[in-house]
Amino acid sequence: MARTTVLIILIISASCSGEKKQRPLRDAVINGDFETVGENLTGWNLEAKHATNKKFPATGEPVANVKNEPHSGKKSVHVSWDIPDTDSWGSIWTLTNNKRYSVIPGDVFTVTAWMKGNSGFHCGKVWMEVIGLADDEVVRIGIGKDMLNARSYWMPFEAEVLVPEGCNQMQVRFTGGHRTDLYLDDVQVYSGPMEPHKRASKPLVEGMATERAVEKLNRGIVALPVENKEVYIAWRLLETDNESVAFNVYRVSGSNSPELLNDNPVISTTDFVDRDPVKKGTSSYFVRTLVNGVEGAPSENTIVSLPTEADSYISVKLNGDYGANKAAIGDLDGDGQYEYVIKKPNISYDPWAGDGNERRGLWQPSQETYKLEAYRMDGTMMWQYDMGWSIEMGGWFSPYIVYDFDGDGSAEVALKAGEGDPRQEDGHVSSGPEYLMILDGKTGKEITRTDWIPREGFVTDEALNRNQLCLAYLDGKTPCIVVERGTYDAIFLAAYTLENGQLRQLWEWNHREEKGLSYTGQGAHCVHGVDVDDDGRDEVIIGGAVVDDNGVGLWTNHDMLTPIGGMYGYNSGSGHGHPDRCVVGELDPAHPGLEVYLCIEPGMEKNGVCQLDAKTGKLLWGIDEESRHCHYGLIADIDANEPGVEIWAGDEVLNNFWLFSAEGKLLSKKENQSRVAAFWDADLQREYLDLEKSQLLSYPDGLASSAEFPEKPLLVADILGDWREEIILAVPGELRIYTTTIPATDRRVTLMRDPIYRLDVCQQSQGYSSLPAFKVNPN
Repeated sequence: MARTTVLIILIISASCSGEKKQRPLRDAVINGDFETVGENLTGWNLEAKHATNKKFPATGEPVANVKNEPHSGKKSVHVSWDIPDTDSWGSIWTLTNNKRYSVIPGDVFTVTAWMKGNSGFHCGKVWMEVIGLADDEVVRIGIGKDMLNARSYWMPFEAEVLVPEGCNQMQVRFTGGHRTDLYLDDVQVYSGPMEPHKRASKPLVEGMATERAVEKLNRGIVALPVENKEVYIAWRLLETDNESVAFNVYRVSGSNSPELLNDNPVISTTDFVDRDPVKKGTSSYFVRTLVNGVEGAPSENTIVSLPTEADSYISVKLNGDYGANKAAIGDLDGDGQYEYVIKKPNISYDPWAGDGNERRGLWQPSQETYKLEAYRMDGTMMWQYDMGWSIEMGGWFSPYIVYDFDGDGSAEVALKAGEGDPRQEDGHVSSGPEYLMILDGKTGKEITRTDWIPREGFVTDEALNRNQLCLAYLDGKTPCIVVERGTYDAIFLAAYTLENGQLRQLWEWNHREEKGLSYTGQGAHCVHGVDVDDDGRDEVIIGGAVVDDNGVGLWTNHDMLTPIGGMYGYNSGSGHGHPDRCVVGELDPAHPGLEVYLCIEPGMEKNGVCQLDAKTGKLLWGIDEESRHCHYGLIADIDANEPGVEIWAGDEVLNNFWLFSAEGKLLSKKENQSRVAAFWDADLQREYLDLEKSQLLSYPDGLASSAEFPEKPLLVADILGDWREEIILAVPGELRIYTTTIPATDRRVTLMRDPIYRLDVCQQSQGYSSLPAFKVNPN
């Protein structure tokens, strides 16, 4: 199905004065239309700064020539320099106008220009900058600025300049990096401010559902052998259960009739220990509800074979001696039981080519293709889907999520897909069709597809290949699929519903729709669908910014942060705001509404670890010290002495590690830096996964509550048994679902009924996997 791309480009404004642009200042730039052709580039000076810290820097020099490719008039200037991706923003060119225009502090100007690329991809990123000077000495760079990635058509720069104290001159220049092949034209300066920013008007989403679609779940009953040759049984409590519901537990052995095991109805928990199981052979267990003395229908059965050594995991045999790179869960066949969709093999490369110095995980050409495989709990492989050579091996090339998108009772698989073998000689894939594809969960066959967000406007293979998916109820009732392309720089979103076997587009959004550069480069390595403003409709949290349910910007943290070295940079869009970790939910019970936790990658003077009000983006607290790269983090309630969650965060560059309370109180400076936790024992705190011991430990005593895990977890979620969580991981030939066998002390509705938690579980199969958060905390 063809997809129509609508790019909305709006002006950037730092002023809301409402005044129109005034007269053009013809003498503020020399040869701004490039119509004057002399021996050299009249009125302009081209310079280059070569990288000194790159193993494979750019060679040669940048070239600027007047060409007959105008935006208006007859000519423009063509700038070119073949800078490799390994030298992105190491080598930089500047094209500076020779005019230093006299100004007075407090003066306001508007500067405009136009740019296009020779093609839509890999043609360069350019900053239009206004330099403030005092008597020919540079005082401040960027008193006005705008940034564009070159596209295959003319696009406008527009920046407002407020002359600061200490400046009596201003000068216009363009600064570029990455491979450059583009045209500039019609550079003009006007007196007065820019026109007010005009926001696109978009209607509210109206999906096909008349009430919020919720997946059907059975009891998820599980039975495992435990010590003393006993059997531990656990099952789900559902939101539809009567508050006074009790349960009877039955065992079936061989051809015998079901045997009631409990002397009294089980009412305080949803688990039970069979103290005297059948010693040999296979037994099955099921439960029945009991309300006012009347039993309900039997649940599904779960089977256990004895004698078997006590172990706290269920083994799902894979169809070969391999592991998995990602795992997703969903009810693929509509029976109320979750199935598992894995991506294999366990190989993943980052799109970043690096600077020529080797580092684990950097881009490499794919040696094989990813396969998605679907399994039932008993190890039956339902289907395999080969993602093909058009999808490179790495998480950012190959996002997928699993959910019942059309409300038919069975889950589908949404994924990024391609066609054929479009690999270049070096192994990169930079051409060929790209799709959002939907697979039938029962068969793995394609249901429908539509075009993925285009490559146009991305400047490197790394920037291009930051692809994500998320689930959001944009109308509060209908599951919607949100596609994202871009993280550090340009960011594009597109939202869809699956209706009658077809994908219907709801809206598109891109960072240039919003005021200034405030949404540029604000992406995270995850995307969340959460109702942050309590209007009953989910917003899309892209990281350091939020897009409202109808596809317009809601808020950004851009103005709150001050990066080290200045207010903006060349290498990451607007230069700040991009978080490596982003968690949204009920983090601090003392603060009304939801919160957003961010762990910021770019170096910051302060607030590199911070917490925001989810509705407004207002800063609630942040670290009051410098950070260089806050990357690690765990957000979980691990300490019973502190309300809300605790936050582990780390900056390995400066070797700083912190444990904070939900209110931002520093609890300790620890280096454990666990990234996984789970509700495992019988209390209301999660236990954290110790990185050295590979066990779940309680805080602060460090007591172990689980066996050792042989591999890193792929997914944490409440998918079986009572309300506590399972940990899914893969070893060669086997998917393991670890579940607690510690007897519970209370009962709660399955965590999968919390709307934030369920959507966060869906998100774990793509991007950086983060621990599911809550709208209502279990405690």
